[in-house]
Amino acid sequence: MKRLGLLLTIVCLLGISTANAQSTFGKGDCTANLMVGVGSGLPVSGSMEWPIVSGLIKGRASIGLGPYVGFRIPLGTNQVGCLDVSARAAFHYQFVEKLDTYVGLGLGMWGTFDGKFGAGLGVSGYLGARYYFWDHIGLCTELGYGISYFSVGACFKL
Repeated sequence: MKRLGLLLTIVCLLGISTANAQSTFGKGDCTANLMVGVGSGLPVSGSMEWPIVSGLIKGRASIGLGPYVGFRIPLGTNQVGCLDVSARAAFHYQFVEKLDTYVGLGLGMWGTFDGKFGAGLGVSGYLGARYYFWDHIGLCTELGYGISYFSVGACFKL
């Protein structure tokens, strides 16, 4: 997992010229992420997002909203399962072609279960990137506080 995250970081830092680049997240887009995390148990998550404001900062920035569902599957007897269902909002900025970087906040319900069930409201913060190798398919990664501190997976433009 760490090598895949390092590879994605290197690809993003190398970048490509932004001359005449088309926005990676803008009006009319719908994105979906399917990710697996690093941490106790097996954190898996899925999210979708739609831009609500596009064309900011010379057409390179936008603001998006969407749902998030994360589940941590306990793999041992001492681990606790966890469910996170949230609404998320993110600010996106395109530094280079094919790279969508974003920072955001989530607000939602979380629950734990280990023979007992506990639930409450929760706030999460995250920093992410999507790099599109093809027009509609790429890799994504997120760092933050939520179901997992680090996640990596596939992203899709629907």
